[in-house]
Amino acid sequence: MIKVYICEDQKIQLEFWKRTIEEYIYLNNIKGKVVSVHQDPLEILKDTEEYNGNDQYLFFIDIQMPKYDIDGFELAKKLREKSMDSFLY
Repeated sequence: MIKVYICEDQKIQLEFWKRTIEEYIYLNNIKGKVVSVHQDPLEILKDTEEYNGNDQYLFFIDIQMPKYDIDGFELAKKLREKSMDSFLY
């Protein structure tokens, strides 16, 4: 199963991406699920603690997040450090 994580600091954009991705998964009969949707990148990191080697991970990450301690590049780096088999967009 593909687990999808979305990190976007703008609430309207966050909801748009969540709906769009969920609709795409449903319409294309993909074995996947949006499992984490947050504005705060540190919340995404917390949610990835339940790593399962049998799943694939897909991350949609906003780059500029001035309201938070780390930006999208730093979040991506931390996710890579976890050695997760993942796709970052």
